[in-house]
Amino acid sequence: MGLVSEKYPTGTGEIHEMGFSYQYTEGIWDKPEFEAGLGAGMNYYFTKHIGVFAELMGGKFHYKQYFKWKAGVVVKF
Repeated sequence: MGLVSEKYPTGTGEIHEMGFSYQYTEGIWDKPEFEAGLGAGMNYYFTKHIGVFAELMGGKFHYKQYFKWKAGVVVKF
């Protein structure tokens, strides 16, 4: 569970015969949004120190997502 927010820049661009100009304004923070989720995952090791992992989470996440999954490589030190 937690709160998440997002910062995004705004600006305007103009195309003219000499090229392109862009006016950048400082980023704007979006209002915080509540997230909550529950998940499960697993690891599989090919050797004693190297393996892969996968996890699946369900809940209410930013950008109206209801499921998220991750996969990657695991290295034990």
